[in-house]
Amino acid sequence: MAKPFLTYDQQLDKLINGKKLCITDCEKAKEILRDIGYFSLIGGYKTPFINPMTRVYEDNTALEDIYALY
Repeated sequence: MAKPFLTYDQQLDKLINGKKLCITDCEKAKEILRDIGYFSLIGGYKTPFINPMTRVYEDNTALEDIYALY
C-alpha cells in the first residue's frame, strides 16, 4: 500500500507529536525536509535514535541529531 502524501507541516506534526522528535525551529526543519526529503533523511538515518519496539524516538532526540548524522 502506498504511503499518503503529507505536506511539510503534516510531516513535522507526525515527527513531533507521533514520534516525539524534538524540533525547535520548524522553518529550518521544513528547509531540511525540502532539501533532503523525509524518506531520505528520516528513513535512512533514524536507526540510532529510535526505539525499535515502540518506533518512537529516544528522549531528547532532535532533528538536528539526525541531520548531523546525515
